[in-house]
Amino acid sequence: MKDNQKLIEAFTNSLPEYLQDIENVSGKLFYSITWNQIENHITKEKSLRILDIGCGFGVTCIRLSELGHQVTGIDITPDMIETAKQKAEEKGQNTTFLIGGVNSLEDTLQGKTYDFIICHNVLGYIENPTVLLEKLRSLLTKDGYISIINHNPASKVLKKALVEEDLMQAKEAIGEEQEYNSLIGAVVNQYHTETFYKWFDLLNFQLTMRYGIRCVFDYLHEKSTLQHDHHVDDLLELELELGKTKPFKDVAFFSHFVIQKNTG
Repeated sequence: MKDNQKLIEAFTNSLPEYLQDIENVSGKLFYSITWNQIENHITKEKSLRILDIGCGFGVTCIRLSELGHQVTGIDITPDMIETAKQKAEEKGQNTTFLIGGVNSLEDTLQGKTYDFIICHNVLGYIENPTVLLEKLRSLLTKDGYISIINHNPASKVLKKALVEEDLMQAKEAIGEEQEYNSLIGAVVNQYHTETFYKWFDLLNFQLTMRYGIRCVFDYLHEKSTLQHDHHVDDLLELELELGKTKPFKDVAFFSHFVIQKNTG
């Protein structure tokens, strides 16, 4: 509870920065790519029950509500949930937003199950990721999907070497799965792909697809041209292709896993 309170305070204090990031090119690219990848696995023929764990400002929740799905978003930060409710109201979307943490999911959700569960940039902040993944498995319908996004530590190494030009720091970062986030004042876990694969095997999940998010953007030295919409559109088109293609997705800034229960 004490650690949760620290996170709540950290995220509350950094709300302006996070809201600004959503409107920046980096944020717009992240959400555009993420939505495209998610929508590859969501049927358009019926309304799905969707759960977003750590929904933040509800940006993805509202997007999926606009597509006609029944969406519930949960976050531990009250100010974020309040902002999410306001944004949903402005867009005329009947999206459900709840305040709650990963340790109280069962009580908060009251035994409901979901066709699609979103867990984006959450596992890096909690102590026992496999415990949360096991909980999400119990909340998932038989043929449902879980979408997991986490920072990719391989990208951290390349960014230090290529962008920051700090070769010693890059060398020291090889193999590391933690990094200090100055924005929230906490250490964030950035797990390797192999770590996720071990968890999926342990919990009897099958990997449907692994994507990369932002394979190019974070390595660009000169971003001034991206102030022009047509350059951003061109970059998005490239990112969408690279994000599903090896070896490019292996060095993306974010790793995106779509998994299902293994019924075989």
